[in-house]
Amino acid sequence: MSSAEEQFLTSRSDRNAVLQEARERRRVQGNEGEDDHSRTRDEFWSSFRSNVDAIKSQLEPIRQEDFVTSSQRHGTWNKIWDQFLELEGNYLDESKALPPGDVRILKEDLQNLNELMVDIRDNIICPRRSFVFRRYHSLKKLEERKMNNRKRVKDASNDNSNESFEVKKEDTQDNADSNTILENKTNENVILENDCTDVNRCLKMKKMTGCYVTLKQGFNSVNINNLIDCTIQILTPITSSLHITDCRNSSIIAAARQFRIHDSSNVQFHIHAQSGPIIENSRDIIFWGDFESLAGIKIEGSNQYRNVKDFNWLGVVIKSPNYKVVENDENGEGDSCCELTECVTPKESPNESDSDDEL
Repeated sequence: MSSAEEQFLTSRSDRNAVLQEARERRRVQGNEGEDDHSRTRDEFWSSFRSNVDAIKSQLEPIRQEDFVTSSQRHGTWNKIWDQFLELEGNYLDESKALPPGDVRILKEDLQNLNELMVDIRDNIICPRRSFVFRRYHSLKKLEERKMNNRKRVKDASNDNSNESFEVKKEDTQDNADSNTILENKTNENVILENDCTDVNRCLKMKKMTGCYVTLKQGFNSVNINNLIDCTIQILTPITSSLHITDCRNSSIIAAARQFRIHDSSNVQFHIHAQSGPIIENSRDIIFWGDFESLAGIKIEGSNQYRNVKDFNWLGVVIKSPNYKVVENDENGEGDSCCELTECVTPKESPNESDSDDEL
């Protein structure tokens, strides 16, 4: 072997030794880096878990009775919430060096903690009032007043059968917006005194037979249903309307802005009307305009009791035979302006136009 060959082999072995030493050094440095990274990851999760547990330990002992004032509730919540925001901000920033799987676990843990805190806030620290409709409570109170009024009238009816009695309200201020109800009476004399100046109330009468009713109380509206052989005197003018349905063989004395009469027969009305009365499916109805003389009061404005509108009779040439209007002369004797017959509907005529009486 020549000297040149020996020198080449020696230099080659030296190079291999150097390369092997470099590889070993890189391997050792890589293992040390992995150990440092593992220690850093473990320290991150240990610190995060301890902070989460610290916040939970503050939430667990909280009870609703621990708070007296609103400032105490908000102060406790703000303190815990600030800790959560600081925890979330710090660890989300540090998680950028973590693997994607660890970042996902971190966000899930933060979300679970947030939901726990919101639940404790809404149910213990700052509980929300249950939502209710205010209108529901007012209607409930109104229905209770109606039931009490019905019971009071029924008790008075049982104790004073066939005798005159007065229907009164014990607390007119609380019942100013309620309805007065008279029902299920037979052969009784009923008097409703004027015990309140507020007329923004309604009167409902139904299922009455052979009764004599005197109403001195003022009402905004009156609704009468199923009346047989009765006399009704409403001595205070009604500010709105009087609705009558299914009444027979009765007399009604009243003053109102409007009269609506349905499904009735053989009823006499002694009225003062600010607009023409309306009848429908009715017959043998008589209108008198003598309310002022009977009640002894004077009402401003003309009496429109003659301008009757029959929804079952739309003709303009022939007046409806379902009602008549009585004019009083100086001696008080009546002079009818049309005769009474069965309730009928005119046949259609091609030359007859719609009635001016139709609303």
